[in-house]
Amino acid sequence: MYDISHKYPFLAGAFHLAYYVPRNTGHSDQISEDLLSFKNGVPNKVRFWCNKAIQEIGNTFNPSFIVRALGSSELTIIQPSPLDQLGQSLAQHLNTTYQPGLLTKSSSNPPLKGLNKAGRENAISGLYAVANVPTVGNPEILVLDDIITTGSTIKEISRALKQAYPTASVQFLALAKTKGDYSEIAQSRIEKPSHSDRPVT
Repeated sequence: MYDISHKYPFLAGAFHLAYYVPRNTGHSDQISEDLLSFKNGVPNKVRFWCNKAIQEIGNTFNPSFIVRALGSSELTIIQPSPLDQLGQSLAQHLNTTYQPGLLTKSSSNPPLKGLNKAGRENAISGLYAVANVPTVGNPEILVLDDIITTGSTIKEISRALKQAYPTASVQFLALAKTKGDYSEIAQSRIEKPSHSDRPVT
């Protein structure tokens, strides 16, 4: 697991498990293909990533509850996704609750794939809100997503959570982080650290 907290100072902590290389770069590897299979709900790959997340995080987190990012067309969670299975698995492992209905969006957003950081922030800005705020004092909240690229989505989610819970501690876990220098990690694996991101031991 890699600690990228220094890149997201508005969070109490940010982590990812692997690196993702998009297919259109010509350097996609098996881990990246496994991530796409997770996103597409392939059962054995969903189980693989759930088990890998449990193994990698250990006792890093102690959240009051867990939520997940919403897809571009989701306003709230209606159909369960692989991220919901991940959330449920981690909640059981961490002895906490998964609250998939907590986050909502006021409208859908265009797919963020292919947009630069400014475009992503513009597309997602102000869309997230918190529904049915539970009475929790100073909560620690763990937000899940499958792949983090620029951090625009987690920045928006953090804004919404902090608006609902001003004293909250928000942490983030992604299965993977999109790597800017794709050729550098054409042969990457979960165990291979980045020169800039700190592995958690």
